[in-house]
Amino acid sequence: MNDAVVRGLLGDWGHATVVVATKAARAARAAHGLAPGSASMLAQGLVGALLLASPEKSSTRINLQVSCDGPLGSLFVDASGVGNVRGYVGNPALGLEGAPGAYRWRALLGNTGTLSVLRDLSGRFYRSTVALAAFDLGQDLNNYFATSDQLPTWIAITVEPTAEDALGRVGGLLVQCFPEGDRDALGPVANAASEMLARALETANSAGDFAVKLLPGIQVLAEHLAKFVCECSLERILAALATLPASDISDIIDKQGHAVVTCQFCARRHEVSREALERLLLPS
Repeated sequence: MNDAVVRGLLGDWGHATVVVATKAARAARAAHGLAPGSASMLAQGLVGALLLASPEKSSTRINLQVSCDGPLGSLFVDASGVGNVRGYVGNPALGLEGAPGAYRWRALLGNTGTLSVLRDLSGRFYRSTVALAAFDLGQDLNNYFATSDQLPTWIAITVEPTAEDALGRVGGLLVQCFPEGDRDALGPVANAASEMLARALETANSAGDFAVKLLPGIQVLAEHLAKFVCECSLERILAALATLPASDISDIIDKQGHAVVTCQFCARRHEVSREALERLLLPS
């Protein structure tokens, strides 16, 4: 099943987004060399960010960030309205040993922390931050919506661990009322979908099929691919290095002869030659 983001209407009262991000999560795990627990936490973050970005315009970017006192340390994910997503965790070496379910995530996240969401709406930035309460990303995103948004919203995320690669199917669901929609309609739909989320993802043949299994009667409006993509490039690295003081660039040339920069989002290594560094010192 291909990764995808599916958006649709729920009668006249609300809309929904369904995300399948299994391949993206596995690509992220391979890129960063993540152990099972770290891979599962990042997978949840990828889905959460894609769900938050989906109702917005294609130019929108969502940054989802978790900071905590547990061994995970941090989680940062960047997603666009067109389904591109990337991210990383503070500690790549966490396993999934110990208690299952919510207790397992609590062990990774610790006892205190925050969840922050930054929305980049065509250059207009809006940030909201809430304290972690459930220590489960889906539930804490619901807490975020309850305190930071006026529209009743429900999110659920599922990540299936497997013995082979620690990541089976990865997906999630967002349901949101319209401003004038029937707010009482959300609860029954959310409860029913929550009970069958993991099973529906396991048996679905496509993201569209997943959406229909979860939300019978959904009117699908749009579907686009979701993928783990990073926008880093040598040109962007050079642009960042160009902001350094000339003395710092000269110091790199004298001590190292060249520079190697590793992208935090995708772990790709970019080598900047001595000649490229010397060109940065030329008058513009």
